Amino acid sequence: LGMLTDSLRSVSNALCPAGGPDGWSAWWVDEGHPHRKAGQKMLAFYNRYVLQNDATTGTALAPVTLAFVQGARFAVSRERILKRPRAYYEALLERVSHSRNPLEGFFLEAMWHDVFHPERVQAAAPLCEYMPLPESLAAMTYAEMFEDSAQRLTAKDMVSGYFDARQLSDAYNPGVTEETTEETTAAPSETEVTTHAPSETDESTTDASSEATTEEPETTQ
Repeated sequence: LGMLTDSLRSVSNALCPAGGPDGWSAWWVDEGHPHRKAGQKMLAFYNRYVLQNDATTGTALAPVTLAFVQGARFAVSRERILKRPRAYYEALLERVSHSRNPLEGFFLEAMWHDVFHPERVQAAAPLCEYMPLPESLAAMTYAEMFEDSAQRLTAKDMVSGYFDARQLSDAYNPGVTEETTEETTAAPSETEVTTHAPSETDESTTDASSEATTEEPETTQ
């Protein structure tokens, strides 16, 4: 929720919302976002190129929830980068070097934490506490999420005076232009990827920083 307005006091613990699950917006989905439209490819990419799990072709892949910095805005130390060998980064670079706006670039937006933290990948354990997924993955639209967030922020007395959803609408604009690249990894028939954005390490719960869910079918929170 913190990424939505500059009217809030600090509500982050430097990694996730300080308020735990309640520090996120409600789950929401953007039907046009690559995380939503290409969930199977995203999960296969994550396993093959980030986790380097070679046993993915023809194998059912487990769902995963990914917390990430919205827009891939973060800093990382030299020591942290060197946790991975050069060949690992060269393989990732090769995957995003075939077009000006590769689909894999959108995938990596949600995966940088796991790229730089091989000892703490989110396939093994969640990075933050998240709100429960809605039944049947019936998430809000992002416009509905803005309305809900404005009501919650006002109810929690986290903003002063009247607070309208329109004051949040410039914080996140999910419109993107997508260029797909040829898929080289077989995707399982039924997979689920959930992506979230914690306050300073990390799209959709949106964090009172930012939280996102993507699935195939995919929900962005």
